[in-house]
Amino acid sequence: MNRIIKREILFLIIVCFMCVSAYAQSGITWVKTTELYVPQDNPTNTSPTPNALNGWRGSYCAFVSNGAGAGGDAFAPDVWHTVDVKLLGIPSDAKAVFIHALLIITHSPYFDEIAGITLSYRRFGATFDNTGWYHTQTAEPAKLGGVRTNDAMWVPIEDGKFQFKWHRQAQIASAWPIGSSFGINMVVNAWAR
Repeated sequence: MNRIIKREILFLIIVCFMCVSAYAQSGITWVKTTELYVPQDNPTNTSPTPNALNGWRGSYCAFVSNGAGAGGDAFAPDVWHTVDVKLLGIPSDAKAVFIHALLIITHSPYFDEIAGITLSYRRFGATFDNTGWYHTQTAEPAKLGGVRTNDAMWVPIEDGKFQFKWHRQAQIASAWPIGSSFGINMVVNAWAR
């Protein structure tokens, strides 16, 4: 019994070493943080004003909609958008923010299609377009169906800013109720420096 356990542990150690070695060779640079900040109370989910770029309140950092919601088309799909989290009281020397995103699809009642949405993040100033390796996605195949998918991740920031890009998959590029409706709510839950 002990030999089996020892072999399994040795196997796990070897696999972990191989994964860490491969990851280290991928060219990722890690940044050390020494301070972590979280809200004293729950993050505020106050609805953003129609001008999402200039009207943030609470801890919202972005509200994306394809015309059916309060965000309007302030954040068009397939374009990198810069979000300045200093407007939320986060200092410019912060290294990362922890973002909670809610991806939303309300499917068209008229068309048989798989409606999908993907979301990618990157550090402000980064030039690599990583949208082929999106960070989260969701899909809804049923007419009149609706899906809500949670996502949460640490996003590196530079000068208090990060960037995001979203993509929608739909055969009909029309706003609800003709086409499918897409939305993303992004809230900052923590930051680090």
